[in-house]
Amino acid sequence: MAKFIFGNNKIHLEKGTLSEKDYMIYRNNVRFTDEFLFESLNTQISTEELAYSLIKYCISYDKIQLEDNAILTKQSPLDANDVYNYCTAINLKSEIQEPLFIWILRCDIDNINFPPPANNGGVRIFTQVLLLLAYKFQWKEYYLKSIVPPKNLPRFIYLIGHPNNTYSQSKSTFQEIYSKFFKNTTR
Repeated sequence: MAKFIFGNNKIHLEKGTLSEKDYMIYRNNVRFTDEFLFESLNTQISTEELAYSLIKYCISYDKIQLEDNAILTKQSPLDANDVYNYCTAINLKSEIQEPLFIWILRCDIDNINFPPPANNGGVRIFTQVLLLLAYKFQWKEYYLKSIVPPKNLPRFIYLIGHPNNTYSQSKSTFQEIYSKFFKNTTR
């Protein structure tokens, strides 16, 4: 199995259990969860410039296609070697390249297991990252209505992604925020 190196970290993929094409991401032999992704981004993305770069490079990857109600991957599953080559070729430090790599793969995994348009697919994980950055850098146009996140922002972002979460956020919430982002974005 291929290993992808980012600094001192080794990423590898293993077969998932939700569908035939499902896969899971491991970092240094520990399963890389969404919550860990949000913690990494919260730590590593220290400036708005880095936040904008992360988003720009995610949506500029040529196998990602933004639609008004979905984030599609042009092949599924994505070729992880191609994603790795893309992430390591751009001018970002390895601490940012790794979360970008994982974020793109997580969009792919969600599209495999929860395919749009019937499900949110990659919109949920994409929007969760967008929300994390929005709260961190006070991009108020993307804030959730009438919710002040607790001090542990990565945990909050993780929890709102679950169905029936205690914050009453639903599939439509992610779609609304994503649609706002889509309308504000030009590629």
